[in-house]
Amino acid sequence: MLRRLPLYLAIFLGFLVGALYLTGLFLPVEHEASVHRVFRVAPERLWSVLTDYEQYPQWRPDVAEVTSTPFGWTETDDYGDSTGYEIEEQIEPHRFVVRIQNPGAYGGSWEYALEPEDGGTRLTIIERGEVFNPMLRVISRFIIGHTATMQSMLDLLQKRLEEG
Repeated sequence: MLRRLPLYLAIFLGFLVGALYLTGLFLPVEHEASVHRVFRVAPERLWSVLTDYEQYPQWRPDVAEVTSTPFGWTETDDYGDSTGYEIEEQIEPHRFVVRIQNPGAYGGSWEYALEPEDGGTRLTIIERGEVFNPMLRVISRFIIGHTATMQSMLDLLQKRLEEG
């Protein structure tokens, strides 16, 4: 029985990977998700932090370097992977829309909507995403969640605004 255990494990893992891949094939490539938070700052203050992408490495640990481009910017992480962003719309201090320029395993856009609320600013982030790899669709939908990166961005913004 113990001699066959590796075989049974290999069969089980193969079945599991196949089932996850098949599940991913049935999930839509495109999704839309949103999050929001009210910050106790004026829209202009939140706007200035949000749109000053050259300062992202100062407060976003996932960004090691930012390079300006004619239509937006490129972010490079600690592993040397780069993602380009194109500014699609910028209406100060209300609406900022960016799209991934070089989609690979994923693509899409983020819309930042700022509205005055209760003496502060309500920021809504809307992700209109595309996940091209079926396995990544399963991970994005069921393990990480479509809103995880946006929630992280809200938390990092909150911390940056509290630091001054």
